[in-house]
Amino acid sequence: MAQIVAQNVWSTLGSIASLAFFIPNLSLNFRRLHDIGKSAKWLLWPVLSVLGALIAFVLVVVDLGLSISSFDSEQVFDGGSKIFLVFVFLFLVSAIVGSIVNFVFTVMPSDAEMNKYGPPPAPTTL
Repeated sequence: MAQIVAQNVWSTLGSIASLAFFIPNLSLNFRRLHDIGKSAKWLLWPVLSVLGALIAFVLVVVDLGLSISSFDSEQVFDGGSKIFLVFVFLFLVSAIVGSIVNFVFTVMPSDAEMNKYGPPPAPTTL
């Protein structure tokens, strides 16, 4: 019982910490993209791809549910389900590619000259 309570407390604290760091992390990514002269719209690529995959997955489940409810076992993966599964796969691949592209953008060096988002960041010394 104590283990279940402890796991729920740690899980809740982890969720709160994730929400607390979401806006600062998003702001950091926006600034980083602007430092290299890219629009923050690049961050939408993986998000919209995952959203598309979720929508396609829901359509697969609905289509399978309709096939099963009509007791038509021959139509379980006929028609729309195959196409929706292809869309799920394509959207997930797109999300992975978008995440890799955004990662590459985060490790690129900043522009040395001024771009349309402003002057380059001040140099840091460590």
